[in-house]
Formats: sequence, structure tokens, C-alpha cells
Amino acid sequence: MLKELSRKHKKSVGELIRHAIAITYKESKPEKKTNAQLLKQIRTATRGMNTKGMNLKKMVEYGRE
Repeated sequence: MLKELSRKHKKSVGELIRHAIAITYKESKPEKKTNAQLLKQIRTATRGMNTKGMNLKKMVEYGRE
């Protein structure tokens, strides 16, 4: 079957196998959050904590670098 598909699609058997593996076992990447979303999460997580004097926006930007 792989040889037949290989001829039909003009790809090597190895290419077909690699493609099938990539599709079947593709790991989803976590969505990249915006700075605003990250700041909101940090503010929620640190609610009640003393964050006075901390520039959370700068911390997020530094972490992205």
C-alpha cells in the first residue's frame, strides 16, 4: 500500500511515513499570550500579596526576552 501511495503522490515511502507520524503525533503548542493577558494572570495570582514597588509590566517584558 505504501509503495502504491508513494507512486501516486510522487513521494518516497519515508516521506509518507514521516508525514503520517507528524500528523498523528503532533504536539500542540501552547497559545502565546499577549502581555495584557499575562499581566492579568499575574495580578490575579498575586492578589493579596504585597507587590508594591514591583513593575509587573517590565517583569513580563523581561521574561519575554
